[in-house]
Amino acid sequence: MKVVLTGATGFLGSHLLEALLKNGYEVAVLKRSHSNMRRILPHTGNIKTFNVDEIGMEEIFSTIGAVDVVIHAATFYGHSQGEIGEVFRSNVEFPFELLEQSQKSGCSVFINTDSFFSTPSNKYSHLLSYSLSKRHFREWCELISKQNGIKVVNLKLYHLYGVGDNEQKFCTDIINRCIHESGTIDLTQGEQRRDFVNVIDVVNAYIAVIESSNLLLSQYNDFDVGYGRSFSIREFVEKVHEVTDSNAFLNFGALPTREGEFEGATANISFLRELGWKPEITLENGISIIVNNIKKR
Repeated sequence: MKVVLTGATGFLGSHLLEALLKNGYEVAVLKRSHSNMRRILPHTGNIKTFNVDEIGMEEIFSTIGAVDVVIHAATFYGHSQGEIGEVFRSNVEFPFELLEQSQKSGCSVFINTDSFFSTPSNKYSHLLSYSLSKRHFREWCELISKQNGIKVVNLKLYHLYGVGDNEQKFCTDIINRCIHESGTIDLTQGEQRRDFVNVIDVVNAYIAVIESSNLLLSQYNDFDVGYGRSFSIREFVEKVHEVTDSNAFLNFGALPTREGEFEGATANISFLRELGWKPEITLENGISIIVNNIKKR
């Protein structure tokens, strides 16, 4: 089976690439010419790569040949107001062209990577342009799938964490701080709840969708990907503190909660369970895997 993958040089994408190759899929990676290849260097000899800022999408698909599945995992968060245009181009224009070309080339399944941040009721002031762009493209996915015949699976990821994530992300940052710091760590009250899902389980969800795609009766499918249970931020941090045997003092309530912060978010994983998938990595085990990896460096 031939798979086209975007975002392979990122956290999730690099894990996806490794799993796809391990499962015997032929993979073509779409990236930018300036992408940092450090995460996928061991696999460059086993994949085809195309720089989307140098080669047109039509030419890329013509060169690759018949494609069975396209996985769109690339994204751009846009942490400053000046990056709004790039957020739109990266999260709407680029994937729209990718989806359109996938449909024209006869691809069977297009898998889009969405986020629980993109729910219509989201009033969270953090990453508003990112959330809007994800909602925008999701609506295009639904429209194009129903009008043009390509089967689309929209995977809405909940609080993703795991080995190799960016050091600035909350989960990795708090684990590093508990390992390396012995002073005070200032935090919010931590009452907001999140469905923490390990990247190992998320990757297995993608594989389950690919291998069961012929069982999907709908043209457009929207699946949550999470553990199926939420934990408070405080519970997560306290578990990290326990697993790392940290001496740091957790100063809950020292920082204000962000405006519009989600109070709770839990994935409905019943649809993925029907495809034979279920999460295997508990919160404690997921934290332990990261801690052990950090300590090996």
